[in-house]
Amino acid sequence: MKKTLTALALSLFATAALADYPEKPIEVIVGYSAGGGTDVMARTVAKFLEQELGEGASVVIKNMPGAGGQIGFTEVAKATPDGYTLGTFNLPAALALTHDRQADYDVNSYTYLANFGEDPNTITVAAASPFQTLG
Repeated sequence: MKKTLTALALSLFATAALADYPEKPIEVIVGYSAGGGTDVMARTVAKFLEQELGEGASVVIKNMPGAGGQIGFTEVAKATPDGYTLGTFNLPAALALTHDRQADYDVNSYTYLANFGEDPNTITVAAASPFQTLG
């Protein structure tokens, strides 16, 4: 995880214009309520990111729940691309929303910096079910 955070921090320093970065708090937008899995992940990563960025760096979590995450995803897509607004993005849910309804973002609205977790899904049935395979 530290390598991923270091890569994230270094990617933010890629431009000479960001030599004094961060000059203000960095906001991480979470499109879900506080206390859920995405929020917990963001708060955990924020602590490590602050350490990597050094003394005085502040990373603030901003929860923007609603519409299955779409409110937060839209906020990130519309943010000024200055390195001070980061966002969490749950796949495939975030992009699936763009097929279910109109969205003000698409796959090209973001620069993907790091993956902090994998959330595999399974299909199950009751143990007593006559169905034992997808076939």
